[in-house]
Parts: sequence; C-alpha cells; structure tokens
Amino acid sequence: MEQPLELTAETLWTEVARRLRGALNEHTYTTWFGEANGEALDGDVFVVAVPNDFTREWIENHFRGLVEAAVRDTIGEDRHVQVEVSAVEPAPRWEPDGAPPRPLPGAGPHGTDGGA
Repeated sequence: MEQPLELTAETLWTEVARRLRGALNEHTYTTWFGEANGEALDGDVFVVAVPNDFTREWIENHFRGLVEAAVRDTIGEDRHVQVEVSAVEPAPRWEPDGAPPRPLPGAGPHGTDGGA
C-alpha cells in the first residue's frame, strides 16, 4: 500500500505545477510559473511565491482560476490561492566555467574615469 504524501506547500506546489505544465504550453508555463514555488499552506490558504509584482499581477488576473482548479483537483477541496512576491533574492548567475561574472570593460570600482 502506497503511503500518501504529507501535504505541505512544497508537495502541493509540485503537483499543481505538474498540472499547470500539462494545461499550458511550455513557453507560457515557463514565463509565468517557472520561478514560482509553494511558500505556505495555512488552513484554507495556499501561498504561491513569485519573483516580482508583474508576475504576481499577471497570475492573479489571468491564471488564478486555473491555479485554484489545479489545487482543487490535487487535494479534493477548495483552497484560496494567494500569490505573493518572494522576499528571497535570486542567486547570482555564474559563468558556465564556474567563475564569477566578469565586469564590463571600463566599469571598474572607480568608474570609467579611473576614479578621478
């Protein structure tokens, strides 16, 4: 007998994201949900974290019903979906060779004029 997964924000988001990926084309899913994650599950509220206000507003205005339906299909009951901007800053992007990003030419610590 298979054990049911513990319902957490992360496990719920994993399943909701899978359903959204199946309902949307890849570009749309990646654009609006590629950086989203399950932030909290508290009572009847499921908090989805996104990277910025533009993404939050777009999801609220265009995909809220789809996300709520995916939650309902996943757990068999309604939950209010709240979309919030994540307080966590994205990790810096590194060069493919593992080195930190290189500064632009002339963009040293003292500007382009040599610090004068």
